[in-house]
Amino acid sequence: ATVTIAAYVGPRYVGAFAEAGVQLYTFNVRGTWWLGPGQYDFSILDDYLNDYVARIPNGYFMPRIDLARQGHPWWGEAHSDEMNVLCSIETGEAISQFDPDPRAPAYLGHEVRLEGLNLHSFHSEVWRAEAAQAVYDLVAYCEAQPYAERIWAWHLCDGLFCEWFHWNEYHFAGMADYSPAAQADFRRWLRAAYRDDVAELRRAWGREDVDFDTAAIPTPQERNNPYHSEFYDPIIDRPTVDYHQCMSDATVDCILAVCEAAKRAMPQPKVTCVFYGYQFSNMPRPQLNGHYALQRLLASDAVDMIASPHAYGNRGEGGYHSPQSMADVIRRAGKIHFDEIDCKTVWTPPSVTWKRHISQPSTVQGTIEMMKKDAAYQL
Repeated sequence: ATVTIAAYVGPRYVGAFAEAGVQLYTFNVRGTWWLGPGQYDFSILDDYLNDYVARIPNGYFMPRIDLARQGHPWWGEAHSDEMNVLCSIETGEAISQFDPDPRAPAYLGHEVRLEGLNLHSFHSEVWRAEAAQAVYDLVAYCEAQPYAERIWAWHLCDGLFCEWFHWNEYHFAGMADYSPAAQADFRRWLRAAYRDDVAELRRAWGREDVDFDTAAIPTPQERNNPYHSEFYDPIIDRPTVDYHQCMSDATVDCILAVCEAAKRAMPQPKVTCVFYGYQFSNMPRPQLNGHYALQRLLASDAVDMIASPHAYGNRGEGGYHSPQSMADVIRRAGKIHFDEIDCKTVWTPPSVTWKRHISQPSTVQGTIEMMKKDAAYQL
């Protein structure tokens, strides 16, 4: 096995990493470039990529492309039925996605704000097709530029926090997705899962009054109240179990659509990377994060590298290192696991409120020992 280090670092700070001999780099490429149907402004990418690669004369760069901010607001205005819908657990009625839940900072150290994001439904076949075309056009354009020889991979992101999470993981008063696109996709999913056999569907759901044309996404209240306290009953809660699996499959359908487009746009093969497969996450409602179709992702040639930050609960001095995704499963599937070590150090200022519960080393030596521990996991 080979262990390789890549630096996640903004262009202003690459110098120290270059001096240390690091050759692989990655960072977010900011800015809005998808302006309308078939309309792009790639100049912001040109400016950023030209500047970054000029700072790493002996290095290679993986652009992190966040689709969550692309297409806002025009895409949703053009496709209202394809946009995510959040409904209240208490009333079942649609509620705003733009009111931050005050309980989120207890988990995160900050509010979750969705303003400025293209809150498309992950079930939307329209978004998959149009986002895939936009990614194809972006990658094809960049791969034709002089800096292309310095790009070693493409990291394609979407969803909450760039990590292909569902938008409303931290809206504790509601559940999603109740859009027309989600309802249509759920019925398609059921037909495939039950082989278009209505008798099989009725047996699984324990109901004689259901069919593929009328099956509905369970109510937020049903989904929020597992029959066995923490655990869903395989028959009584089967509609909820099925819909949550449908959510994960829909997320992977989105990932595969954009990664396949990126592959087609490359004149020579390069790595495609996505965040996914957080089976061991610290999230408060992990069944809603859409990360439970890892096997489908691992079976696809469209994705080469799967990234995940290591678990937040045991960081800092002491403790142990544990990826949120399943590193050995990824490796056995012939993929690369990109273990993101984004821990706090002795130099992290108090103004950084992100993840307040993360243990922070108080000395330089403690920071070094922590980083040795995190690196040792890979070995």
